Amino acid sequence: MKKCYYFLMVMLLALVSVNLTACGDDKDEPSTGGDVVGTWQQIYNDEDGQSEILVQFTKDGKFHEVDVYKEVGGEVDVDIEHGTYTIQGNKMTIRYDDDDYYIECTFSVKGDKMTVSQSGYSLIYNRVSDSLIQRYL
Repeated sequence: MKKCYYFLMVMLLALVSVNLTACGDDKDEPSTGGDVVGTWQQIYNDEDGQSEILVQFTKDGKFHEVDVYKEVGGEVDVDIEHGTYTIQGNKMTIRYDDDDYYIECTFSVKGDKMTVSQSGYSLIYNRVSDSLIQRYL
């Protein structure tokens, strides 16, 4: 459940930032679809440690999610999930392989930022090198 909460928070934060940038010329317009392919990162710090979420979307509709939590005392917890995703317009459905759990959200990609939103929460992910997630897969 912790991984789902972090993923939702990251996805939701991304969507809010897109809504704040609705104006601009055509080259600045958020894009959808194939632009999600690649690896995305969101880092969250709190008083107990740091959470890093890496999500990789592949061209064939699969995704890999790695949640790394580093506690202040040095303990590291890594959770890896796999699944599939589908996109229709600016809506994405993410289905996890291990259970019947799925997430439906809206998203937008602008440059190297992806905003993901669900139920009033938005998360912002930054595009990063695929090598960051490959070390865990």
